[in-house]
Amino acid sequence: MIENRFDWQEFLGRWQDEWVPDEDDAEDLAEGGTTLADLALAAPPATEAEVAAAEERLGCRLPPSYRRFLGAANGWRFDQGAIYRLGAAHEIDWFGDPLGLTAVYREGLTERSTEQEVLLAGMWQRALRLETDSDMSYALLDPGDTDEDGEWALYVYKGWSGEFPDRYPSFRAYMQRMYQDFHSARASVPGFVNDTTRALDADVERARREALSGRWETARELLTEAERYGRPRARGMLRQLDALSHGPGYGYGYGHHGFGELVADPRCTGELVPVMAAAHLRDDRPGAFPSRFALGVETDESVTAAADAILARVRDGSYRYAPGGAFGQAVAEAREAARRGTRTGRGG
Repeated sequence: MIENRFDWQEFLGRWQDEWVPDEDDAEDLAEGGTTLADLALAAPPATEAEVAAAEERLGCRLPPSYRRFLGAANGWRFDQGAIYRLGAAHEIDWFGDPLGLTAVYREGLTERSTEQEVLLAGMWQRALRLETDSDMSYALLDPGDTDEDGEWALYVYKGWSGEFPDRYPSFRAYMQRMYQDFHSARASVPGFVNDTTRALDADVERARREALSGRWETARELLTEAERYGRPRARGMLRQLDALSHGPGYGYGYGHHGFGELVADPRCTGELVPVMAAAHLRDDRPGAFPSRFALGVETDESVTAAADAILARVRDGSYRYAPGGAFGQAVAEAREAARRGTRTGRGG
């Protein structure tokens, strides 16, 4: 089984080592009476006897990834998201559907309902409730929604949202997603640097080289993973790949919406803004009131002013692409060759 190769102690230990207090935790520490030990994410591991006692009380064997988690941490504290704490083995219990959600979801079933929709409708009465503290939300393991490895799907239901619960194929998948969310929430915090962020940032740089070499799918895989962790530049580079793969008809408003963090990067401003300006002007309808030249929330006033200046030059036809260095020289040679109708000697 794949789960047997997953090292829960290493995973949870890395998470704990990378954790830094957020603003609320920092206030608690500053006020006194709370120590870093009190704010530890992991509770001490459960013994095999404690897990066995929980299984006897519940009348079933717990799914593999959750069982192995308890052997590494008998409970867990989150400092982001709707679930605040996962209980210890002696605290978990059957949900029992106290909100009457079974009837609500079954009323929505039709002959066209999918197998997954049918499973969800029955989940509320058979689910195992894991959380002991939350924002009106529930972490529910469903023994009726299993895979070939015996894993139970985990649902997170936010009672205040009015939305369908989020489904994860296993407890392990849920915890890995929460770890990614933990990183994403801190990605912009100064000094949040560790082995995980360094490895992901190296992947982003590798993705840039892969994309420039034409290996877009490899680049996309690397960037998609880095984006889940909130790494800078990953989202903007993914949007670039989306725009390129969809071709010239890809709409400005959607295709360039996530470029803000790249536009704010001085390495990319001069390269990206002219393309965005051209697309902006292309998509503006003749005679209509000019729409706003949107760059993204990450840009500041100085970048916006520079972008507006570029937009004005693109609009009146005075803009000329002239990068520096060897690449700029190659561009100038290519432009002159095109003007003369000849080929350059570069690239064969």
